[in-house]
Amino acid sequence: QGAAGTDSEVPADVWRDVPARALASTAGKTQLRSSSVTLQGLDPYTVYRFRVVSHNPGGASAPSEPSAQILTSMHEGAAIEAAPKVLATSSSSYVVTWNSQERCRPLMRWEVGMVRHSAPDTRVVLSTTVEGGSFNVVATRCPKGCAFSVSPVAESLVGFSANALPPLSTPVPTPPLPAVGSAVVRLELKFAVDFGDKDLLLVQQQLLEALANAVGAPTERVVVVQMYAA
Repeated sequence: QGAAGTDSEVPADVWRDVPARALASTAGKTQLRSSSVTLQGLDPYTVYRFRVVSHNPGGASAPSEPSAQILTSMHEGAAIEAAPKVLATSSSSYVVTWNSQERCRPLMRWEVGMVRHSAPDTRVVLSTTVEGGSFNVVATRCPKGCAFSVSPVAESLVGFSANALPPLSTPVPTPPLPAVGSAVVRLELKFAVDFGDKDLLLVQQQLLEALANAVGAPTERVVVVQMYAA
């Protein structure tokens, strides 16, 4: 039996028999003698759950426990909401990746959330319009670690029931900035201007020259360690 969500007109708590036309290699029968069946013609933007009922001369059994929510193309044991993979790419940035099956569902949208190790009860939503299976987190320094979550935006799928808090990744700390020597001064600057489409390498060189001029030092004594968009 397939759960509601297989048809947008069926309420979420209503179950129905999988139609014979959706079954492959069963000669059109909905009562099977094998332990597996292939379903065809499913919608890639619809969430499905399944359960089975056994039959014998004494009648029908109670339905099995429903399966987890599942989408087409998902690997066995996979979950729609699963903790993403996280890589700290600098002292203030991350790359978050997950299995989105974007080739099967290019119109799907994802929500990305973050929880700091120092504030475990506070989840910050970073974006609700992410396409594909990766997201760049910038201007975020987490020396004690940040955990991330991803979840489909409900409007992207038919019949999807989101968890109150999707599974979180293992907290990943950002690496520290390079150590500062005794004769070195570190400056961290935040600009209120938008560089637009300017070449960031050119902006970095201009910034380096301006800083060197401001402190009265030769340009070879000034280094731009990191630049990122806020």
